[in-house]
Amino acid sequence: MRTPERGPESAGEEFLRDLGAGAQDSVQAALLTVELLRVLRDLGAWREVLERVGLVFDTLVPARWTAGVGQYSRHGDGETLRKDLFALRRDCELLLAQHTEHAVEDKLEDDRPGPRRARARADHLTLERYARREGLAGPAAHRHRVEGVLLGLDDHATRTELQLLEVQLGTWLGAAEGHGDEALRAMTKSALARVLRLRAGALPEADDGWCRIRKQALSLEHEALRRLYKSGTPMDVGACHLRIRDDQSGCPRPEIRALALFHHLFVLLVGELTHAHALREGAALNDEQRAGMAEFTSACPETPEALCADLRDDPTGGKEGGARSLIAPVTLLSGLAGPGRPGGERLRSTWERVLEAFRSDMEGR
Repeated sequence: MRTPERGPESAGEEFLRDLGAGAQDSVQAALLTVELLRVLRDLGAWREVLERVGLVFDTLVPARWTAGVGQYSRHGDGETLRKDLFALRRDCELLLAQHTEHAVEDKLEDDRPGPRRARARADHLTLERYARREGLAGPAAHRHRVEGVLLGLDDHATRTELQLLEVQLGTWLGAAEGHGDEALRAMTKSALARVLRLRAGALPEADDGWCRIRKQALSLEHEALRRLYKSGTPMDVGACHLRIRDDQSGCPRPEIRALALFHHLFVLLVGELTHAHALREGAALNDEQRAGMAEFTSACPETPEALCADLRDDPTGGKEGGARSLIAPVTLLSGLAGPGRPGGERLRSTWERVLEAFRSDMEGR
């Protein structure tokens, strides 16, 4: 949230000058705090974010009151920041509900969502009202629908609701092809892949439809990955590799399961380089995945360059698979390791730590 005339550096310098002069602009203070809360969320400090979100909401109360009498802050009435706070609170409640260490707090004896998931749903509904202000067919409403799918807020969707979601997502993709937001199209493809997985989950694994639907989902994730390498963040890219890993590790064909190893190692490496909690902890293997991956541990590449070559050669991505993007995985890793600095050394040392930890984990399983 910044004016087009000022870049982030000048906006930050102005904020520091104002603080030094004792400025009391509540919206401006909340602006920086929201950015800090995003960092804390990505680092896994979810409880701290939830504690601070309420305080930031409180700081925005004067801005809403003064705006009501025509005295606007230079940064508006804070309504955009309120929306960001609702999203942060929703995300952290969900992450705490889903994370293995805290999942017990959000489990009920029946199939109802626990308190954290229920609070996340409430914030998601609030965000829906914001999105609808731009029209039911607008990009904001579509983004909100996609976020709901990717965040798993449709866990209890019926077969009819899943079919409707599939039609809605597919229709939007057809209308948006060739223009619009590349990252949003990638998110839409991943959301569509998740809907297909949910559909496949209602079928027995021996069913031909199960294999066909899971293959379609994997193909969609590769298409999403290709777009994310061009327009997404490193965490977006890592999360997509994680979903591809999960699809491949669940395949009955051993040559496909073997490919999951490369995506898993790539996620671990990106997680270490970015310190992104969602990648470092989200990459944890379940017992079935761990047993399956142990078959192929001897195939671990010895260098990050070799790992990236294996990813680019993944046959499940087709001729235009995600890792065959113009921005190669090795370019992404080199950038994270430190452009203009001895990044090659940092990349190699981080890779060695990741590989050693992975092999130790597999040996001690």
